[in-house]
Amino acid sequence: MFDFYYQLRQKMIDSMQSSLRQVRQILGLGVQELSDLVGLTRQTLNNLECKKSRMSAAQYLAVCAVIDYYTRDKPEQYAAIQTILSLGDTEERGTFFPSAQNSSLLKNWFLCFPDDSKITDAFSGDKKIISPREFEGIAYSHKIFVDDTILGQEGFGSWIQQVSETMRECGNRFLIPLKVIENMQSGILSSAPLSAEFYQRGMRVLTAMQQSGLIEIRGERSDVNMIGTFVFVFAKFKHTNRLALLTQNEKLARQILALNNDVLGGFPIYVAQFAEGVGLREWDAAAGPFPVEEAFKGWDCIES
Repeated sequence: MFDFYYQLRQKMIDSMQSSLRQVRQILGLGVQELSDLVGLTRQTLNNLECKKSRMSAAQYLAVCAVIDYYTRDKPEQYAAIQTILSLGDTEERGTFFPSAQNSSLLKNWFLCFPDDSKITDAFSGDKKIISPREFEGIAYSHKIFVDDTILGQEGFGSWIQQVSETMRECGNRFLIPLKVIENMQSGILSSAPLSAEFYQRGMRVLTAMQQSGLIEIRGERSDVNMIGTFVFVFAKFKHTNRLALLTQNEKLARQILALNNDVLGGFPIYVAQFAEGVGLREWDAAAGPFPVEEAFKGWDCIES
């Protein structure tokens, strides 16, 4: 599936970067003035104007906030900026910036996301079980993170195979923090046989996903630990992206779900866990992990 909304947002960012110098001049701001307003260094802003580095969604939103503020009582200035931005799209001129009657670039950005009903339908029903077919709504619209506790889970590799084609059609990849891989590498060396086996299985799943082009590994030297990295990244990007986390770690799940509050705002974060034979199930901050009757077989026999 072609991710129309994602491509639309990328066009908006690219057009802003292409027109950044002209936009700054219309606002009557110098390089240092604009860099101070958006929280960037002068060199970083210069690099963006000269296209030495690519503008991020967060940087785009910061610039949009400045434009909205400076043009709130100057509709003619906003219209001029909008015209310049629309000219940045040579193939579909003017099609991705709504009418100047909506004089807010920030509002325009948040209009460029899929209909919530198509996403929340994936989590419908009392049990909130997400089938591979229903997973398409998440793959279509979310940045999906996974951790080591789910990669090593029995049956997760088979589930990945079921949804792999969906991920490819949506042009999406699972995001894996570098700290997750470091945890797995340490776990393989564990003196506890079951723990070592768990992480070995997870590493095999990870390797298969990498060979299939289904993962993207991200990390920075400043990353302290795995849970801290997840919390930092999700708090930082929940305003600009729809985020989802797949984990069996109850502590991590609760910390990420705690970010879904009115103070932080942004998009709701979905956190799901996995059980073999069941699939994904949305974490509930109050209910905790999978009920045992859903996650395990009964005592009818002990044969496989």
